[in-house]
Amino acid sequence: MVQVRVLGVALLALIVASILIVPSESILVYASSTQQESLESKSSVKGHDRIVCVAKILVEKVKDRITGILGLAEKYNITIPDNMTDILSRVKSLLANASRIVDKEPIQAIKLALRAMKEFKPIAVYIIRSLPSNERREIVENRLENAIARREVLLRSIEERLEWLSNKSVNTPENLWRRIDEAKQLLTQARELIRSGNYSVSQVYGILHRVDTTITSILRELYSYTGKAWHRIVFMEHAYHRFLRSLVVLVRGINVSIDLVEKGEVDKALSIINRLANATSRLIDYTSKLIAISKNRSLENVSSLLEEIHSTLVGVEEHLLKAGEYLRVNETLSALNELDTAVNMLTTLLKENKEVFKDIAVHLRVLARVSEKIHRIIGKTLGKIIAEKTIDLMIFINRIEHKLHVLKKMYEEGKISVEEYRDSLQHIKQLLENIKNKLENLPKTPEKILEKINKLVEWINEQLSNLPTPQ
Repeated sequence: MVQVRVLGVALLALIVASILIVPSESILVYASSTQQESLESKSSVKGHDRIVCVAKILVEKVKDRITGILGLAEKYNITIPDNMTDILSRVKSLLANASRIVDKEPIQAIKLALRAMKEFKPIAVYIIRSLPSNERREIVENRLENAIARREVLLRSIEERLEWLSNKSVNTPENLWRRIDEAKQLLTQARELIRSGNYSVSQVYGILHRVDTTITSILRELYSYTGKAWHRIVFMEHAYHRFLRSLVVLVRGINVSIDLVEKGEVDKALSIINRLANATSRLIDYTSKLIAISKNRSLENVSSLLEEIHSTLVGVEEHLLKAGEYLRVNETLSALNELDTAVNMLTTLLKENKEVFKDIAVHLRVLARVSEKIHRIIGKTLGKIIAEKTIDLMIFINRIEHKLHVLKKMYEEGKISVEEYRDSLQHIKQLLENIKNKLENLPKTPEKILEKINKLVEWINEQLSNLPTPQ
């Protein structure tokens, strides 16, 4: 579940990436909280999978460390004392159990791996002390240098996350940056001490311990101060990315369906529109769940926009279903009008929330092209209708009139905003004017229909003039 604990997952991944460079209890604090929270909803599956992935990395890393040290014993013919063989058997058993349960109980697997590492320590110390002096010194220096490098990587990762939050206009405590600098200075001190050649391992580890303490406090404060903001941003971006992906599919589907309508392949167009309506229905259900989750977590801004997306999708689904109904009875013009309305609703949503959705210019251009194509095909279809049955065109115009009155009522009842009402009126006005231009170019103009269109355009202009001036 993408909750404040999403930050916990990120921090856990960072900590494991550094492989035990902060106290083991910190790993368990963040991992446990992440797992507990991730099991609270259906989306916990993804959270659990992430924890399993992290746990597997840690278990394998511990295995590699232990195998590497045992490999040194074999290479230099170092025999492990009898009093340590039981410890080694226990360590191997712990790791075997950790590997066995990691998929179902990742937190317990981490605990077993850390316990194995702890129990193996006296064996590791014995093997390293038994190595030839030159080899021992080189191994110790390499391990210390690697320990410093891992902490530097971890600090850089924390910095990147702080920068990411800052870019999202989330304030981060200044003292976090100061403590990161302090930790970096300590690491520089440790590296200089090693390179001087005049040091003891305990001295270096003493400095690294101070760094570990600082990193742990940074992670805890980062989690405490920015957890909710982190969660809000990740939650929003996940939801909006899903919506934009679905928008691309919807627009492509509508575009293909109107091409098929133009070719006269109505059955194929109807099949695509039905699939689009079903996909939109699933997206509506998904959005409903996100709204419930966001309200449960008091993310008012998120739930507000999600409700707007949800409302738009409900409208889009309704118009897709109507388009399908009209196609079934060969009312092509009405079907195209319903598809045009669906496209217009998506366009309005993106325009009104352009500060939230990224790179919407591309989507808006595509939506505009699809709408233009629909208008072109409507114009082309009009000629055929007029040549065959003028009454069908009048029915179509009457439906537009009905739609206008429905929009007015929704606006007066506060169900749509002034921006949505204005955009819808302007869109319908453009459609009517396109129809009018087409009719006026016919050899014999249908005067009654033109009169009706002129009255509707006049009514729309009156409505637009009474609306508040856009800021």
